[in-house]
Amino acid sequence: MLFVVFSAEGNRYALPAGCVREVIPMVVLREFPDAPPYVRGIMVYRGEVAPVIDLTVLVAGRASRRLMSTRIIVTDYEGPHGVIHALGLVGEQVTDTAMTTAEAVREPGIEVSGAPYLTGVFLDRQGLVQVVDPARILPQALRDVLFAIPPETSDAP
Repeated sequence: MLFVVFSAEGNRYALPAGCVREVIPMVVLREFPDAPPYVRGIMVYRGEVAPVIDLTVLVAGRASRRLMSTRIIVTDYEGPHGVIHALGLVGEQVTDTAMTTAEAVREPGIEVSGAPYLTGVFLDRQGLVQVVDPARILPQALRDVLFAIPPETSDAP
């Protein structure tokens, strides 16, 4: 399995490469009013409006710094009704990948209710890496707001 790796506060995290569309440089984001602190804003990605989540806020409690290595990892995200959307994930030090076998990815051994997106761990040449499942990042209520499907318009007068 191939993973895209990012770092926060000296810890390494990884996203499965199979759900990654593209890794892009930071862009100017439009704020999303009244959103939780980890919702960095929204952007236009290849003609699609995409929410952007700051992974560093989730795993380290602070916003990602604007470093040369800070990137937006664009992932596929299944919204309501099974529709696939783009979701941007900001991470620091997005400069590496890691390869391991599916068998080498283990349960983390602890479940934290506030971090359901941390779903596994594995070891590589640099040490422990925590696996982030992008499908589990957004709480249901926020997912429904960010990926709401507008009601069908009626042609009736």
